[in-house]
Amino acid sequence: MNFLPISTVFLLAFAALSANTAFADVDAAHPDPSSAEDREAVADKPENERWYKNIVPIPMIITEPAIGEGLGLGIGYFHPVPGADRYTANQLESPTAVRDARVASKPPPVVTGVFGGVTNNGTWAAGIGHMNNWKDDRIRYLGVVAFANVVTNFYVLGRPYEFELEGVVLVQDVKFRLGQSNWFLGVGLSYLKADITFRVPPPDPDNIDVSGLLTGEFTDIGLTARVMRETRDDSLMPSTGSLIDMTLSSNGDYVGGNYDYTTLKLKFLSFHPLGERFVLGLRGEYALQGGSAPFFAVPWISLRGIPALRYQGDQVAVVEAELRYRVSPNWAAVAFVGKGWADSDLLGFETKEDAGAYGIGGRYRLLKDQGVWVGVDLAKGPEDTVFYVQVGHPW
Repeated sequence: MNFLPISTVFLLAFAALSANTAFADVDAAHPDPSSAEDREAVADKPENERWYKNIVPIPMIITEPAIGEGLGLGIGYFHPVPGADRYTANQLESPTAVRDARVASKPPPVVTGVFGGVTNNGTWAAGIGHMNNWKDDRIRYLGVVAFANVVTNFYVLGRPYEFELEGVVLVQDVKFRLGQSNWFLGVGLSYLKADITFRVPPPDPDNIDVSGLLTGEFTDIGLTARVMRETRDDSLMPSTGSLIDMTLSSNGDYVGGNYDYTTLKLKFLSFHPLGERFVLGLRGEYALQGGSAPFFAVPWISLRGIPALRYQGDQVAVVEAELRYRVSPNWAAVAFVGKGWADSDLLGFETKEDAGAYGIGGRYRLLKDQGVWVGVDLAKGPEDTVFYVQVGHPW
C-alpha cells in the first residue's frame, strides 16, 4: 500500500532508527568491535551499566514538499547482537573493503523505536516500530503502527485538490532466506483505517466517474507476497552489490477492505565501486496497478525534487543514477539525476506524463561502526527546488 507521504516519511524515519544521533557520544555509545581495547572494556562492563548507551535520540528535519517542512523526533533502542563484531571489520573504510565476505553478509540492525513529528501545513504523525532478524539473518521482520493526520494535494490534469486524511496505519513484513543463498521470500500485511476530508472540492462526481475513489470513511487492507535478492554490502549506504525486489499486493473486501485492486512492483538497485573513491548507483522501478484503488494508493513518480502524489498513474516507471565521491573517510559528495513516466486514466482522464529531476548533496559518516551516513540533498524538479535531509541512502 502506498499510504501517502507522511507514512513514507515516518516508516523511513523508523528505519533510520538503525542510523544516527545528533547528541550521543558516538564512540562511547558504539565501541569499535575491531579494537581489542574496546572489546575488553565492553566485556569488563556490567550489562546494566551500559544498556542505556544503546538508546539513541534522532532529531528529524522533514522536507517532503507534499506535506511541507517540519520537525520530528525518534528514540531508538539498539538491541545488543551477539557476534555482530564479525560483520564490521573494515566496514566501508574504502570501496575495496566491501570485497570482504564478512562485510557483504552484514545483517540489518535490531532496533525498537518510537517516533513523531509535525509540519507547517498541519500534518502530524506518531508511531512505534520494531526491526529484527533471527537465525543468523535467515528471518527478517519489520513491524510499524502509526497514527497520522496528513494534509496534502491530489492532482487531476495538473490541478491540485487539497485534502486531509486522518487515521491509523499498520504494517507487518516478514522475509525468509532460502537456504544459504541471497534470495528471500516474504509476506506482508498493510492496514489503513481513516477519514478523508477535502479542503478544496474534488472534481464534480456528476461529470466524472469517481466510483468509490473519494470515500469519506474507509478501510484499506492488503496482503503482499514478495521475492527479493539482496547482495548489497550494507542496506544503509551501499558501496557494492545489488537488490532485486518484486512485490505483488492484493487489496480487497475479502480481507475486510473497501477497495479492490492489485499492484505489482519491481525494483532494481545496483552499486558499483569505480576505483578507490567513486561509487556509481543505478536505480530502476516499475509499478503496474489494476482495479479500483483509492487515489492516494495509485503509484506515483518518486524522485528527489518531485512531491509525492504529483505524477500518478496505473503504470509508473522511474530510472535514476547517483555518483558518490569519497572526499575523506568521513565525508562524501553526491550528484544524481533521474526521470519518471506515468500513464493513467484516473477519474476518466487518460494522461501520459513524464518528469525529471537532478541535484547534488553531501554526506557525513556519523556512526563509524554502524556504517551510518547522514547528509543533505538539493534537488531541482520540474516545478521547484527542494532541500532534503537524508539518513542512510535515499533509495
